[in-house]
Amino acid sequence: MLVTMALFCAAVYHRPRRPGLVLAVSSCWVLGTLAVLGGDGVPEPTSIVIMSIAPVATGYALRLHRDRADQSLRLQRAEAERVLAEERTWLARNVHDSVGHHLTAIRLQAAAARRAPGDAPAKQALQTISDLSQSALTEVRGLLRTLDEHPAA
Repeated sequence: MLVTMALFCAAVYHRPRRPGLVLAVSSCWVLGTLAVLGGDGVPEPTSIVIMSIAPVATGYALRLHRDRADQSLRLQRAEAERVLAEERTWLARNVHDSVGHHLTAIRLQAAAARRAPGDAPAKQALQTISDLSQSALTEVRGLLRTLDEHPAA
């Protein structure tokens, strides 16, 4: 009896589309078994409930619990991916803002150095270009260091 009840429970757990069919088969099996074994009248309602409905309800409850756990795990993963995407967006925005500013200034200084008469303004513009490019490289290296410290999962 217990093995058959466990099979009904497993059937509902693994076949989510057919709990009514399993319940009907379980009830018929219990009534048939009680009729064969207990032949002296009407079987007790508690026996019918315990042996036919309880395994089906248990399998159904276990499957619902598993489905909820799976859904919770998917939600946690989606939230982690969303947080990671926000961090990546923040980092990309910072790289764009800082490096973009420095590269624009370098371009303007280089254009000014080409047009400047004499040697002193050109040297000053080239020094500014060198300083700005060094600053941009330092910021990019710092941001990359941050990425290395907090790798994507």
